[in-house]
Amino acid sequence: MARAKKTDEKNSLEQLLLRWKKAFEENKKQAYQYILLAVLLILVVVVVRMKFNSASGKLDPADTAYYTATSPTFSGVGLPDGQMLASAAASYKNTVAGGVLNAEAGDAYLISGQSDVSAAESYSRGVKPAEGEEPVKPADPSVNFTAAFDAYQTATACSDPEVRARAFYGMGVAQELLASVAADDAAVDAALAKAKEAYAKVAEASSTSPYCGPATRALGKLDSALTVDYYKSAANAFVNLPEPSKESILSEGADSLTPGEKVDVKDFETNDDSEEEALPVDAPISADAADAAPAEEAAAPAEEAAAPAEGE
Repeated sequence: MARAKKTDEKNSLEQLLLRWKKAFEENKKQAYQYILLAVLLILVVVVVRMKFNSASGKLDPADTAYYTATSPTFSGVGLPDGQMLASAAASYKNTVAGGVLNAEAGDAYLISGQSDVSAAESYSRGVKPAEGEEPVKPADPSVNFTAAFDAYQTATACSDPEVRARAFYGMGVAQELLASVAADDAAVDAALAKAKEAYAKVAEASSTSPYCGPATRALGKLDSALTVDYYKSAANAFVNLPEPSKESILSEGADSLTPGEKVDVKDFETNDDSEEEALPVDAPISADAADAAPAEEAAAPAEEAAAPAEGE
């Protein structure tokens, strides 16, 4: 009995497998299609997850680099680091974020270059180091201005038109600043020509960009011969900044001040060249002056009323 039952179960299982096989054979093509679709779906999910993980892996170091490069400015202890911003932009190559970061790097280089100009001028007004001391000369600002131009130029490859417009405007500004520290008149003319070329491309990149107005005004300004002469004069003055003086122009004597010292104004007197003595603010008005004031006020309307009569 038990043996017969097992034989029946075996036969029913074989019949079930045969039915499945028959159904599979009948729908083999459709079954392969379902299997292929499932495999493709799994592959898509895996690729998307890999890209997401890869992007999130790049996001952290790039954001950290951006924060590190700009935090000294927000805290007021230093300047933004253009080189670090440019390095962060490399993590977003061929993306809008990369274009923005390159434009930010250009801004940072411009700030550093302008700081170099101020440092050079301050150095020239300072005191020459004593014998044996090593002079600390400021950096050449043209290095940072050139780096700014290169960073902006890289940002012009961005697909976003607003970023490209900003980058072209930055290229123009960088060339104007290069003109202000150029070695000779020919270098000034070359830099200003490149600035005009960059400004002209702002509207081509985006006619609705907020940089279109400043770029148009800059073009009009650079068309003026007076502007060109100004840049040549400024560049010549910068290149020929005098060396620091041998000694300070401030005399050190009994009347000199030390840092943090307050000025004593107790016995300080002013020289008044006026002949009449000034009245205190709260001094009473004399009786004659008080009577004269209403009389003058009454005379004014009378003169106004007489004016038409005389015209008639």
